[in-house]
Amino acid sequence: MQNQSNTDTITRSFGVEFEFAGGASRQVVAQKITNKGIDAMVEGYNHRTQRYWKIVTDASLCGRNAGELVSPILNGEEGIVEMKKVLDATSDVTTVNNSCGFHCHVDVRDFTLAEMKRVVKLFLQSEDALDAVLAPSRRGRSSRWAPTAMSVNARSSANTRNEENKRWFGLIDNCRNMDQLSRVFGTRYTKLNLFNIASRGAVEFRCHQGTLNQTKAAAWVKLCVALVESARQYSSVRPRAARKNGAARLPQVLTTLKVTGEVRKFLLQRSRELNITRRQERLSQSV
Repeated sequence: MQNQSNTDTITRSFGVEFEFAGGASRQVVAQKITNKGIDAMVEGYNHRTQRYWKIVTDASLCGRNAGELVSPILNGEEGIVEMKKVLDATSDVTTVNNSCGFHCHVDVRDFTLAEMKRVVKLFLQSEDALDAVLAPSRRGRSSRWAPTAMSVNARSSANTRNEENKRWFGLIDNCRNMDQLSRVFGTRYTKLNLFNIASRGAVEFRCHQGTLNQTKAAAWVKLCVALVESARQYSSVRPRAARKNGAARLPQVLTTLKVTGEVRKFLLQRSRELNITRRQERLSQSV
């Protein structure tokens, strides 16, 4: 069990949504994908899962020709390859800004209620560490469309987070079926959207900022899948009892989720780069 990796080779199905702020028209974006031998079509805003990549409008985005690139159901490593091809085809004709997000849906149709509860607990237990690999605009309660469900902020102490974590664990334990668990946060607009676990059998990670970068996207998908897989590898998940927050906890959390190899290396490096940038920004503001 200790040597197992959840990221070397993934087999679970997933879906992705890449929001973009502008660039070429949505018709051009679709054609670029089609030129790669991958089916794509332009549609109006809808929540239907298609068998092809769809390019839809999204009123929450700021920018001319803004839209959302939504995948069909993708499968394991083959899905990662297809996702990278789509990003390769579109990254030179689209752009992102702070209004954009990157959402990852992970298939949980085979999960029991107990296993799904562990997914949610693992996420809440890990959330501040996962924030360390996200842009500041997506951390804590910074994002309008994907804030934390917990009553904490960037300045909250580890003890405060521990107590809030314990409170949510109690609420999760009280859920008697998937419908109750799917509404435990009260909204779909949180970092972890549970609204579709009962109807579509998928959990949505809404945390990540907009990106068209293949390496970032692949690492984040594998991290989300690793968290879901981990819920089956532990018989229970306890409330956090951490003495530190954020980036200081990231290595421990990645070990818990069995994130190894190149994905682990990338995420740790990404955390270091983001925190160096934040320190430089604070220094420049104090001058």
